[in-house]
Amino acid sequence: MLDDAQAAALPPYDVTAMVVLTDGMWNRPPDLASVSGSITANTFAVGLGLPSNISVPALTTLCQGHNGYLLITGQISTDQSMRLGKYFLQILAGITNAEIAADPRGVLDTTAEHRIPFWISEADYGMDLIVLSPYPNVVDFQLETPNGTRITPSSGPGGANSQFVLSRYASYYRCALPVLPKDARGSHRGLWHAVLKLGRPAPGVTTYNRQKENYAAYYDPKRAVLPYEFVAHTYSSLTLSAHVAQASYEIGAAVHIAASVLEYDMPLKGRAKVWAEVQRPDGLTDIIVLGPDLSGQFVAGYELKLFGVFNIRVRAHGETMQGSLFEREHTLTAAAVPGGDIWNPNDPRANDLCRLLDCLIEKGVISKDLQKKLSDLGIDLPLLLKCLGNECRSGAEEFEPLRL
Repeated sequence: MLDDAQAAALPPYDVTAMVVLTDGMWNRPPDLASVSGSITANTFAVGLGLPSNISVPALTTLCQGHNGYLLITGQISTDQSMRLGKYFLQILAGITNAEIAADPRGVLDTTAEHRIPFWISEADYGMDLIVLSPYPNVVDFQLETPNGTRITPSSGPGGANSQFVLSRYASYYRCALPVLPKDARGSHRGLWHAVLKLGRPAPGVTTYNRQKENYAAYYDPKRAVLPYEFVAHTYSSLTLSAHVAQASYEIGAAVHIAASVLEYDMPLKGRAKVWAEVQRPDGLTDIIVLGPDLSGQFVAGYELKLFGVFNIRVRAHGETMQGSLFEREHTLTAAAVPGGDIWNPNDPRANDLCRLLDCLIEKGVISKDLQKKLSDLGIDLPLLLKCLGNECRSGAEEFEPLRL
């Protein structure tokens, strides 16, 4: 489809990309080796759920061979839709050559105004400031320039190089820099703020009145709370690229974290610091400093000592060649799973569990007394064996249930 679209496009697209969204294992033909050679687009993947239920090595191999990367959501939760939205925004940034200057999250209530800082430098020539929320229509979203001037949804026509857009799950400003033609110096490089607070819908905005009705409970000052994700994208000559490489997906595997910070394609030697904030599956966070190597990249190693998803937030801070402060960041994921290196259903090792289950059942190792004792403890052994059998055979449609 992408090749056909590219062939018909006049002029041709600068970039084509494919995003694979999956919640399961690779268990059906064709195999990846037979199709990977036909993929001509940048390829990204989002694994929805826990790494034990996703073909992490297969998807990683597919992406790394086509200028992309894999992101894993982890445990399904109530904020999953916003997390997925943020992942897709990061992938979009990679496709459109945008940089991520800030990527925080928070919860709004009626008692406070959130001021989210982000740095813009002279190397930046445009920016998109995005708020993801279940109810963006009730978020009063403004921008504050480095000299303190406020930009609002109504500032764009005739007054600012900005456009405000409100959609079902997001609101955003799309700006050219400098934003205020009459104050070019005060509305370009420096410390900007996104200013967020709970408020009434913007004047003249009626498209999402139903949102307001659904959100009526949040107007109660005693319990008005609203989660949000904020993302600042910049279009810039100053770039951060980051990658995570895994040779193994077992618990205890080592990952290699690498990042490059370039201005006009030249390394910012001595002008940037890079580190990684690794959120572990147990909720703790490790801070890893990335040091420069001989090629000018920033690198570090990290060991995956626990089962689950490791969210790796690679961050950079420094000065441009003209002395302006900047910040960049990029979110990546790594995963560790028992048996994680056995992902190909044609791998002979993938059937060891099947052979063990068949032996236990056929040889009568599991007695009726054991079944009864387990049942008294609330364990349905036949159902458990069925689930294990489905897993080891990589597909319930191909599995004849095990019977005791």
